[in-house]
Amino acid sequence: MRRYINSSRPTRRQALIGLSGAALVLGAPSILRAQESTLVVVSGGGSYEEAFRKAVVDPFQSETGIKVTYVSPADAAKLKAQVDSSNVQWDVVEISGPAFRSDADKYVEEIDYGAFDKETLDNLVPEAKTKYAVGSYVFSTVMAFSTADYPADKPRPRSWTEFWDVSAFPGPRSLRERTVEFALLAAGVPKDKLYPIDFDQAFASLDRIKPHITKFWSVGAEPGQLLSDRQVAMSSAWNGRMQILKEQGAGVDYLWNEGMLSPLHWVVPKGTKNRAAAMRFVAYQASAQAQARLNNLIFYGPLNRQLPRCIGSFRRPREEKNRVLRPVYGGVGCCAVAHVRPVRARAHSFAPSSIDDISGSWGWAAVRMSVLPLITLSQCGSGRDAFDRAREH
Repeated sequence: MRRYINSSRPTRRQALIGLSGAALVLGAPSILRAQESTLVVVSGGGSYEEAFRKAVVDPFQSETGIKVTYVSPADAAKLKAQVDSSNVQWDVVEISGPAFRSDADKYVEEIDYGAFDKETLDNLVPEAKTKYAVGSYVFSTVMAFSTADYPADKPRPRSWTEFWDVSAFPGPRSLRERTVEFALLAAGVPKDKLYPIDFDQAFASLDRIKPHITKFWSVGAEPGQLLSDRQVAMSSAWNGRMQILKEQGAGVDYLWNEGMLSPLHWVVPKGTKNRAAAMRFVAYQASAQAQARLNNLIFYGPLNRQLPRCIGSFRRPREEKNRVLRPVYGGVGCCAVAHVRPVRARAHSFAPSSIDDISGSWGWAAVRMSVLPLITLSQCGSGRDAFDRAREH
């Protein structure tokens, strides 16, 4: 008997193929959601990574269900290379430079402030809300010491001029790569005359100290290791890292005077496949609750004015009364300073209403010091190249 197959009715094979296809189609949204919920977050390592994971990453994952892969360190050159090659592997990066370049729109996404809740937006200081970046925190590059070489009862350098004085204060040193402001201060340039940078004068000053530099450091964990191992007697260093080492009983100490205040920002690389989740993350880290948790774990200055409501008490370093310089943010996202009258560094239970109020009211680490301005970004490009050439020379 001849059998006729109704072409309008699927065969068993066709049905199975169809069901498989349907499963793929129906499963596609969940697959996409899984891809979108795996976020690659890039920032610093060491003690900062430990604090940031506990304060921000872990709570973010628990509250949102978005899985985070943490990568360190952040690197502007790698971010640029990923975007240029259309192979973007990072979703959120804690780094300031790319957001304030003239070609920022080529390398980082414009921040979607619609992802922020009203409370966070209202309480972030205005300077933290820029077109291509969201402020993370402020920190200071300070002068740090090995207490084995320079115990509390032994005279220590109290300025960068004295840091350069190897006769009065002997011992191997370390400085961060591309240190120019400190070199100019050591050469006698007043704080209010640092800019525009005189690179010839800065390099001449660096030539004087270079024979006594064991290493020019580039990663934030290096100064603490160099000091703890007594490879150097003194170094520039980031205040938060030094504070954690002190609390852990390491043989290090640091000085606030003539510290350089720097803001740090979160950016979203151009072309990320997880843009929505990335915006959600940068909004989350800016909340008062997240910044409060981070501030309790590492000694950096938050940018959310609501923070004191979330912190039971402030830690305050036992430091001498320094002249305080008020940080004033410039139009390109960098920080300049204005001199104000000497004030007693105080810890208050309230936050400033604006950046202009910082010196009189904030009790946090990054604004409890004499601070220096940041190098303006228009100077950074040629200056970095010139500094690298000078080091090679």
